[in-house]
Amino acid sequence: MIAMLPNSISCLNKCVTKIMVGLLVGLFMANMLTYAQSSLDKDKAKQLGIDALKLMSEEQAYDKALKLLEKAQKIDPTNGNYKYEIAYLFYLKGDYKKTINLLKKQVKNDRVAPQCYWLLGAAYDNDANSSTAKAAKVYEQGIKRFPSAGELYLELGGIAYRDGNNDAAVNYWEEGIKNAPNFASNYYWTAKLYCNSSEAVWGLIYGEIFMLLEPNSKRTIEMSNLIYTTLIKGVHLNDQGNGWLSYSQRARMFLLLEDSRKNKLPFQVLFELYLSSEGDLSFNKGFTMQNMVDIRNDFVQNWFEANANELYPNALFDWQKKIKDKGFYEAYSYWILQKGNKTIFEKWVGDNKKEYHSFLQWMHDNPFDVDQINVFYRLQYY
Repeated sequence: MIAMLPNSISCLNKCVTKIMVGLLVGLFMANMLTYAQSSLDKDKAKQLGIDALKLMSEEQAYDKALKLLEKAQKIDPTNGNYKYEIAYLFYLKGDYKKTINLLKKQVKNDRVAPQCYWLLGAAYDNDANSSTAKAAKVYEQGIKRFPSAGELYLELGGIAYRDGNNDAAVNYWEEGIKNAPNFASNYYWTAKLYCNSSEAVWGLIYGEIFMLLEPNSKRTIEMSNLIYTTLIKGVHLNDQGNGWLSYSQRARMFLLLEDSRKNKLPFQVLFELYLSSEGDLSFNKGFTMQNMVDIRNDFVQNWFEANANELYPNALFDWQKKIKDKGFYEAYSYWILQKGNKTIFEKWVGDNKKEYHSFLQWMHDNPFDVDQINVFYRLQYY
């Protein structure tokens, strides 16, 4: 069972709203039909739509935006994007009934976009006269038509999480990761749940992938702190400064109850084994961020020298090795852990400015990429 997080699910709704706002401009660019009106008229309608979006998102001038959208729709009635934007406008105004009435027809259209299912489900979820069951049904219908729509899995997980069913929530989010591997929010919520569970190993992996997919946001800062805190929780020291690392109850139980000589070692066991391949760790002066950076560095070396990557392929570990081969792994680890101890991080950056800035430039030029071929999700290992 995964422990409940203290964060309100309203944070999830806000995150999704921001994501959807970012997608709106793209909707204006897509599916512009080439018949019925002149190209000039279509361009005029498109500009009216963009102007309306700015009024909605920057000034909350919904009445003015509605007039522009209605005018755009009149000029180009074959473009369903304007119908979506009008429905979204009513959603922002809190008129969920109007949003529902507009979108119930639109989702039946062959040219419908997955965002329509997201918005219709969100409207049902927020409407006092409706129910989350109706919202969930809409999301499920959307997934049948658009199995790679990550935001629909996100919302289904959000409903389960809000109802206190964290196991169902993480199942939805991991299914979203499997089918929409570049959609960052499913990694974010899955990482938060697992880092607060007895199987924190998965949270560490999902959290780091999230940071790579969304490297410059407030959530990135939050995840950096969560990863560092989770790593520290797994450090166990005795009075002599010797210690061990543990991030999986299953790994501990396996070693206690199973004969590892006769069984394929579970991923969690190998993960912890190669974090400290020499056995007990020694920290005579206490445990520091540099110790964790060194442990991470040794892990990559140990993992690939043992060919564990062939037994358990992992896009994140492949990425780590790529960075290590480029000579940036220390800088990368400090970037991942930066919010765990701001003072130590800033001192390291001050002492290694050239290396750190070279790493940031390299990562900017070589962004992490994950797709249906190299996607990582936990159930691959079972």
